[in-house]
Amino acid sequence: MVLCRPAPTFIVSVLCILTFCGGACRAPAKKVPQGGRGAPARSVLLFLFDAAVAGHLGAYGYSRDTTPNADKLASEGFVFQNHFATAPYTVSAVASLLTSKYPPVHGVIGAGDCLRESDLTLAEYLQQGNFRTAAFVSNPWISAEAGFSRGFDEFRRYQSDAEDSHGDYHVNYDALLLDLRRLLVSSGDSRLFVLVHVLLPHNPYAPPPPFQSRFCNPRYRGSLAATTATLLAVDTGQTHLDAEDRERLIDLYDANLRYGDSLLGQVLAVFKETRQLAQTDVIVTADHAEAFGQHGRYLHNSTVYDEMIHVPLIVRPAADRGSVDTRRLSDTVDIFPTVLDLLGLERPPRALQGRSIFAPELAGTRKFVLSCSTGLELTALRSERSKLIQHRDGRREYYLMTSDPSESENLAANKEFRDAEMGELSTYLSELSRGAESGGAQKRELSLEERNVLRSLGYLGGGSGSR
Repeated sequence: MVLCRPAPTFIVSVLCILTFCGGACRAPAKKVPQGGRGAPARSVLLFLFDAAVAGHLGAYGYSRDTTPNADKLASEGFVFQNHFATAPYTVSAVASLLTSKYPPVHGVIGAGDCLRESDLTLAEYLQQGNFRTAAFVSNPWISAEAGFSRGFDEFRRYQSDAEDSHGDYHVNYDALLLDLRRLLVSSGDSRLFVLVHVLLPHNPYAPPPPFQSRFCNPRYRGSLAATTATLLAVDTGQTHLDAEDRERLIDLYDANLRYGDSLLGQVLAVFKETRQLAQTDVIVTADHAEAFGQHGRYLHNSTVYDEMIHVPLIVRPAADRGSVDTRRLSDTVDIFPTVLDLLGLERPPRALQGRSIFAPELAGTRKFVLSCSTGLELTALRSERSKLIQHRDGRREYYLMTSDPSESENLAANKEFRDAEMGELSTYLSELSRGAESGGAQKRELSLEERNVLRSLGYLGGGSGSR
């Protein structure tokens, strides 16, 4: 059954970034995209890690060799240093990616929420422009039932063959790689948009050999296994980690990330073997990040501090893009317009809330990025200099990111900073309500099978809720 719920009042009071996207969120007639700037249309591969922390990739300065394939792409393209997720959990962030709308506007906030048919998706727009579109995904939140298959000629979701002895969920990616190869071999001269979303390095942190021991300290004598149940117990304070256990947990996360990067390498190899890679723009990013005890939390979805929302964005264009400011602020809603820019296509007539990260006019004009937690309990507005976190109950946190990147000193109660520094962010939050849509997402009931699968990944109860 599909229901429609109104958007929460809190969110309507904090959102629609239409002051800089230029236009109201309306739904005029669809328009088929046309090539822009005379640039030939190419293909796009959009590769999504799940729960990848930007700071754990070599391209972002990490000391471990966790992501050699992503790092090689970075050496051939651009590494955007200040890219943030619009939500610290999957379903809402991917909805933002596909619609270029912030969570309060698209309304996909929690279990059972579906993309509205009135919200044009990136896949639909490219499909109208005669692109062949395909999605290969492994996170159960990204389902056809929730509307995420709209616009994809081929939409395949890969599930765990069986739960392990801990009740954890693992995906066999062999079928994904075979399906991708079949698509590319049969594509002929088709222009392609391919979305690959792997459920890594998401919990459980239990990659197969030889990755599992890749970064682990051989002198570790503890018994920590980074199963979903263990991680939820750690996050909720039921299990205590000492320093050695915490290092072990990060070792296993990094090994999981290395496994995910190996899948990226295999995906790129399939493109290369089928002679598609040279003409394909490659975008590598993540739906959200992951915490390891900062601010007392683990996993994701419980806070909007940077450890849960600062994600990688690596773009290797198929053609020269010239000089680009890679330190500019960007977030998930910018992916849709960036893909169009790479392909030389016009923006759709209906408003997108993002802008291409390659747009010259973005430099110096994008002053803020926004992220919302599950249930819209928290909303973070971040500038290059500072960050304001608004709680649903009215409480606020304010941090100077230039001098306090770990967000350890809340200055919201400091009159000096409240008056001199927080005023602009506070004013902007108030202005964001203008033009916001009042309709919520469509809603459906999850099946028993879906609930069981999601619960095996730590969803639907306990800890961070880790959507």
